Amino acid sequence: MRHGIRAPWTTYPLDPFAANNSQRFPNGGSQLTDAGIEQAYNMGKYYKQRYGKFITANPKRAYLRASAAQRCIDTLSIVTKQLWPQDSDEKKQWQPMIFSLPQKIDSILYEEPDCQSAEDEEHNNLKTPAVQAYEADPKIQELYKFTKEKTGLKDDMYSVTKAFDCIRCERLNGLQSPEWATPEIYDRMGDVLSHRLNFFYSSTKAQRLRAGPILEDFKKNMDNVINAKDTDKTKNVFIYTSHDFKIASVLSALGDPQPKYPPFAGAVIFELHKIGDKHVVRALYMDQTEKWPYTGIKLPLTKCAARAATGADAKGAECTFDNFVASVADLTPVDWRTECDLGCSKYDPFKSAEENLGKT
Repeated sequence: MRHGIRAPWTTYPLDPFAANNSQRFPNGGSQLTDAGIEQAYNMGKYYKQRYGKFITANPKRAYLRASAAQRCIDTLSIVTKQLWPQDSDEKKQWQPMIFSLPQKIDSILYEEPDCQSAEDEEHNNLKTPAVQAYEADPKIQELYKFTKEKTGLKDDMYSVTKAFDCIRCERLNGLQSPEWATPEIYDRMGDVLSHRLNFFYSSTKAQRLRAGPILEDFKKNMDNVINAKDTDKTKNVFIYTSHDFKIASVLSALGDPQPKYPPFAGAVIFELHKIGDKHVVRALYMDQTEKWPYTGIKLPLTKCAARAATGADAKGAECTFDNFVASVADLTPVDWRTECDLGCSKYDPFKSAEENLGKT
């Protein structure tokens, strides 16, 4: 899942509220706000309602992992307290451990770990004929120029999304935003962000380098459950907190890119079912997380469905685990560190951890 609503991560030259941001966002830039805390609480409540009978009282059956950004760690901590309330016995008041890796080397959860090959591919994807055609639209050019005039940024896709982040965070936190950011302009700027994310992950290589590691992790976790012996103490719940770019890459990798950018606290939920003698993968996308009750949509798992369509019982067929594995096989990095040119000599693990400590 994505972290909850936060403060803006940046500002722009003509931001009329920049001087007061320390008062408007007292927790600091990029940090979870009161609105984000409420979201995380509600997501925990949602998980409790949907999976309460499945999640055991023993938190050791769960695995929790967060991107090493404070907003992700805070979000997961709040969710955890809903699922495993503290015991009345003060000596037993503890929750499951939350694990994180340094951002630079976290290929699974951080949105932009250090991978030059992935960055190059993303930039190449923004130069394709499809992107050129999109940006040639007079309405898009008009929006670019309008945004430049009002923000002092450049007239390009990145600048529109950068300004949009500030305005969106203001609105979702109940704060005043610039008069020029009308509902129409707001929606048009958000649409640019949606297109940018889908353009970013439009190629197999970008999907493999950005979504491949986490898909491989999902496969491993489900395989461990499927092949577990009765005496094995396997994990039955895995909760990860990450970023919108990561969720967008996963959706594209599944063949289900969404028409709108991932919301704060949005989530892709994978369920492993056993039906008869088959193991089936189902997925749900939480795309409405601003007003309780939250709602989600069933993800069709398009690539998996395409593989099922080759079988005799294709009509209405479920996404079996085997088909799921086959549908993402071309996205699994053989050696992520090698593809990203991260030789052992480039990183000292302890130094990387120290550099990351306390950063957002």
